[in-house]
Amino acid sequence: MNTEELRDAARVAYDRELAKQNINTAIESRMLVNYGGGMFIVTQELISFLHAWIPSPNLPDFDGLIYMMDAYDVPVQVLAHELLQICQRRWWEVMNEFAAEYEEFTKIRNARQL
Repeated sequence: MNTEELRDAARVAYDRELAKQNINTAIESRMLVNYGGGMFIVTQELISFLHAWIPSPNLPDFDGLIYMMDAYDVPVQVLAHELLQICQRRWWEVMNEFAAEYEEFTKIRNARQL
């Protein structure tokens, strides 16, 4: 390989880290849900937190309404089980899409394969 061919190869090299960052940014933007006038970012922690607030025999008078801070630090009253269902559904949709994209991403070795 001569110098010119090496330069051309370097120009079209596939930047794997940049591609991974682009996928992650797209996924993060899809993890937003609007509920009760607030904007929430679906995370594993949010799903766990909401699951912990599902009414239980330990709290007989608890109707499931709680105040939570949304993504903009605004307190929003939510019905825990409704928001949990929305978050679980969004998580499932986005993570399945992410897994498919990531699988395709791992097969790409250079820019010519795009």
